[in-house]
Amino acid sequence: MEHVGSAREGEFELKISFICLLYNPVIPFRAMTNTGPAGVEGVWAEDFCHLSHLHFYNPVIPFRAMAHVGPAGGEFDLFEHRSIAVVYFIAGILGVSGNAVIIRIFSKYNPISGVRSRTHVQFAFGNILVVVGAFAGGLSSIFGRWLLGETGCQLYGFVTYTGGMIATTMALVQCVERYYAQNNSEYDKNGGNGFLCVLAWLYSLSVAVAPLVGWNSYTAEASGTACGLNHMVDDWSHKSFFIALPFITTVLMMFAISAVRSAILKNDGPDAVCPAHAQDWFRDYQLNWIAVANLLTMCVGFAPYFYFSVWSVRYPGRQMTMLASVTSPLVAKLSTLFTPIVYCIGSRKFRAAFAASIFGEEAPRTFNADRKSE
Repeated sequence: MEHVGSAREGEFELKISFICLLYNPVIPFRAMTNTGPAGVEGVWAEDFCHLSHLHFYNPVIPFRAMAHVGPAGGEFDLFEHRSIAVVYFIAGILGVSGNAVIIRIFSKYNPISGVRSRTHVQFAFGNILVVVGAFAGGLSSIFGRWLLGETGCQLYGFVTYTGGMIATTMALVQCVERYYAQNNSEYDKNGGNGFLCVLAWLYSLSVAVAPLVGWNSYTAEASGTACGLNHMVDDWSHKSFFIALPFITTVLMMFAISAVRSAILKNDGPDAVCPAHAQDWFRDYQLNWIAVANLLTMCVGFAPYFYFSVWSVRYPGRQMTMLASVTSPLVAKLSTLFTPIVYCIGSRKFRAAFAASIFGEEAPRTFNADRKSE
């Protein structure tokens, strides 16, 4: 009986060895274990097959070892880096050009009268700052490594985070502005808009400068082709930043949602228009929903950064996968492409001016006063 048992055990081990050889899992398992602090040192494919022999009747041990690999693992090859580069360049070209056209239209045709147009112009400018870094990220992705050095990394982080914060904050300001503008006919004259814009810029610049002066820091991301906040340092300076930023943003967002909700509920209807704004391309109800759309765009675009902050607090000092590290900047940059669509949907006149700007035509300076088709 012992000989029969030994023969069966040898047969099973031979089958496992054949499966390991046939599958040849060296590359995926080595990629999982070669991930710095989040990996398991010494667990290679050969070790897995060896552990399978030793623990065939108790296979929990090798799988438990693999489970401790954690959330990190995996690297991009050059083809994958260059695929990401294509997305970066598409986002950069379309994002910069689309938002630049918005600024041009607001500056040339004044589709929203008074000081209310400021927040829309600055929102588009913030989007440009967000997406302009796509060219540096795309160029680095072509070669699979960061090309601009430490100084370029700090500059990239400062510019993109300034843009991200000003775009997010201006989306919140637009919601608050809708409440005040709709309930105060003198809003365009009392300077409240300028005060909100100054506060938004001070807050955004403070957040972007903080990593340069010691509250968190900018460093190369796991992909090695872009720079962002440093989540690999496990100290209170870095943790507190990841706690404070999403908390403050959430509080401001709740306030903005409450304000725009009140503006929508108090609106007199699609046909209501303030006499002072009779020549505007957008009515109050359209501006209310544009504010909502811009806020939703920012929520979707920067949701991965919110998760990144929570993940950094939960797993301090652990490296992310390359795919996870490129998701946040790519989604944020791609979100800027939807801003022109929001305004074009809201107004026929804006669509005409936008199309004229894109195709090099001269848009008419006067439009049909009939607003029913808008």
